[in-house]
Amino acid sequence: MNLLRKLIRDIIKSKGQFITITLVVVLGALFYSGLSSASVLLDDYTKEYYDEYNLADIWMYYSNITEEDTKGLDTLEGIQDYELRFTYQSRTDEKTLKIHSFAEDAKINKLHLIEGELPVNPFEIALDYEFVLANGISLGDELKYKVDGIEVSYKVTAFIENPEYVTKIPEDGNNFPEHDRYGIGYVNYSTIPELSVITGISVEYDEILFKADTDTDLNDLISSIEKEIGRSNDGYLFGYTKNLYPGYSMLQGDIEQFKNLSYVFPVIFFLVAALMTYIAMKRIIDTQRKQIGIMKALGVKKGRITRHYLGFSIIPCVFGAAVGGIIGSVLLPDVLLDVYSETYDLPGIHTRVIWSLVIPVILIAVLLGMIAAYLSCRKILNERAAASMRPRLPKAGKRILLERSKGLWGRLSGKTKIVLRNIFCNKRRALMSCVGVMGSVALMITGFAMNDSTKALIDRTYDEIYQYDGIVNFSYFTSEKGKVKFTDPYSVANPEGIETSYVSTLGFEIKDDEKTTFGSIVALQDNHDFYRIIDSEANELAVPNDGFIVSQRLSDLYDLAVGDDIKVKLTDSIYGGETISGKVKAISEQYLSQEIYCTPDFLENMDLELKPLTMYIKVSSDITLNDIKDFYDDVPEVDSVISKAEQKSSVENYTKSMAALVGMMIIGAMLLSFAVIYNISVINIMERSSTLATMKVLGFGRKEVASVFEIENLLLTVLGVIGGVPLGLLLMKAVFDTSATDDMSFPYVVKISSIVISCALAFGYTILSDIPVRRKIKKVNMTESLKETE
Repeated sequence: MNLLRKLIRDIIKSKGQFITITLVVVLGALFYSGLSSASVLLDDYTKEYYDEYNLADIWMYYSNITEEDTKGLDTLEGIQDYELRFTYQSRTDEKTLKIHSFAEDAKINKLHLIEGELPVNPFEIALDYEFVLANGISLGDELKYKVDGIEVSYKVTAFIENPEYVTKIPEDGNNFPEHDRYGIGYVNYSTIPELSVITGISVEYDEILFKADTDTDLNDLISSIEKEIGRSNDGYLFGYTKNLYPGYSMLQGDIEQFKNLSYVFPVIFFLVAALMTYIAMKRIIDTQRKQIGIMKALGVKKGRITRHYLGFSIIPCVFGAAVGGIIGSVLLPDVLLDVYSETYDLPGIHTRVIWSLVIPVILIAVLLGMIAAYLSCRKILNERAAASMRPRLPKAGKRILLERSKGLWGRLSGKTKIVLRNIFCNKRRALMSCVGVMGSVALMITGFAMNDSTKALIDRTYDEIYQYDGIVNFSYFTSEKGKVKFTDPYSVANPEGIETSYVSTLGFEIKDDEKTTFGSIVALQDNHDFYRIIDSEANELAVPNDGFIVSQRLSDLYDLAVGDDIKVKLTDSIYGGETISGKVKAISEQYLSQEIYCTPDFLENMDLELKPLTMYIKVSSDITLNDIKDFYDDVPEVDSVISKAEQKSSVENYTKSMAALVGMMIIGAMLLSFAVIYNISVINIMERSSTLATMKVLGFGRKEVASVFEIENLLLTVLGVIGGVPLGLLLMKAVFDTSATDDMSFPYVVKISSIVISCALAFGYTILSDIPVRRKIKKVNMTESLKETE
């Protein structure tokens, strides 16, 4: 009990160090538990959500298919269940509804009802809740949309969400949700025959949803389905698994990103906390040598003395990790989920304390703290009691390297000489101080670099690469006079005043023994007026006629270099899973997708039939994009028209989600910088109280004494900044590499201004930490300090 009281007195006496160590542990635990909790919450929620509403494993698309056509599916192994449905587009002005039919007894992709009642009558509709909120729609409203140029009226009876659309990305070349202009709707199957009557079109099923048995290879199952009904049916288009589905793959990528980031940032905080604990404990041990010797002489066992001093590190580590872990489990995921709600629709998700993450982070913090504390006191604990009761011998004075240069040393002021001698006489403490500053500067640079790189991603993509003004997307097939036919974009009339370029895209899969990546082969003419392909140095690349241009990320993932052969499997099922190959002619810089470029002629030479369903347009001054949209509004072959400005705006809205994380990183780095400098300064004062008193006796004023420590702190900050800048650039690269997904990767960009601001903030917090240090200097008792045994 006496040792416990002593421990409490020691903590109170060194409360500054205790608080700063606790603060750094809190920050490390907060980032770890927060980012880990976000990934665990999303992972657990989506698994439960997908299971409860039975997300499909496979989507198969047809121009038309009947129940009679699907009878052979009952004999295939691996199919747990399947359902047919009809999908069509309804448009008005600049808004598009993708509408699915559903059966009342549907078992796959079941609807999550938020409000109202599901449709039971023809032309009643259930709308996705985000579209409702963005457009101010109420239950009972009548909505008028056009289907193949014919106006159809829908009555809103329900607001819903669906696991199939955790993110609602328009099928128009845009990459991110725009809830105000694109939504999902569901109508009862009874609507389909009524729609046939109104439009004069023979409306039939055009999709099959499959739920597969556990452990079934989905790609093999697609091949079996194609053999059974796919290629024998003239209306078969393509099929794909949930791993290719945009909402599913994007969300899984973000879950993995949070998981990776949770291992990067906390390492710095925990490492600095361990260093600060080591320095603080070393100072306490050195000032309590006599007490340790007396305890040994009185028979107190070495183990008990060790446990007593370990308590100084265990208490802040346990308290800091517990507080940081609990706050991080609730606060950070709440902030991130609120931001990501702009992209994902996850009804009913809520944060909670995940003890399976909090407890390990406490154990890790305690272990590091105990190691640091033990290393600081093991030497004196191995000494004999008599030796421990004697004061620690001062270090033998040594001439530092600068003193050998008499000319340079002679020009330095007395205060500067004191500072340099102290740094070189306490190299270990100075090094640890520099490491702390390095960590904070590296974190700030990484935070600002994330902001710079996000802006560079948008600017390079939409200002340098995309040279078109807008995109026209064509439907895969068109309904006309009671029949369905494949769309021929070249037969569609275009308005005057625009330039056009037609583009074909083919989905591909590339894999090795460890990973699989999906992307698109873009077949476009070498026309830089619409689309520029650039390398890592922003040099323009020509589209080759005898090979491929691959993205930098694909090159890194699969160790591809110019001249290598690349093999990819085509995932659009109209190509029957065919594998094609070609030489890598160049490596391109890409960010929003992983695309392979080539010319249409190169693919057609492989006997591949291309369907150019995208058209880039450039607009003259005599016509506006609104005029173009109005022109195509009643053209059944045109699915949508979107401007480059709209694309850019949606990406900017999505990337705002990083702002919260970046802000928290920068704040954490600032607090880390303050804590390190303050902690080192206080220990410096305690260790050199005798020197301070001597300086005062010799006539140094309080400001002059304080300036010695301020100069020392600034010099250590300079050294920390010099090491922190390259460390920050390495950390930035590591963060971006772990954050990259198949849908998005980041350029390595950090502005000079960001580095300058990071360094300036480090110096600013060094100066700020000098304020409480001056108070400590003022409180130094000269009489007591001069009584110390030298």
